[in-house]
Order: sequence, then structure tokens, then C-alpha cells
Amino acid sequence: MKLPVSTEWLLHCATSLAQLEPGVTASAAQLADYYDLPAPYLAKQLQALVRAGVLAATTGPRGGFRLA
Repeated sequence: MKLPVSTEWLLHCATSLAQLEPGVTASAAQLADYYDLPAPYLAKQLQALVRAGVLAATTGPRGGFRLA
């Protein structure tokens, strides 16, 4: 099965987020840096998962993404 590249990276990010301690978040910039991706590209893709209810996002200096 061939997945779009964006889907593959989102699966990698979701796997990384699943390994975080409860209540801990990771920013799009942190995930983009880890996977060597452009941060704006990844942030846009992660927001799609927030709208779908898969991820939850928090704003602010300690904000980021976590599994919903």
C-alpha cells in the first residue's frame, strides 16, 4: 500500500506523540526538527489532525500537540 508522503510523516509524528508522558506536548517545530521537515508544512498537516479529533493542541509558550 502506497501512502502519500504527508500521511507517512503524520504517522511518524503520531507515534512520537504517543510515546510522550501524559500531559506533555511537543511543538510542531520540535517535531519538524526531529524529522528534518519544514515546520510550516508539518504544522499545517498537524492542524488537520486536530480538526479531525486525533490530536489536541494547546497554545502558549509551553503549548504543542498531544494525542486527543
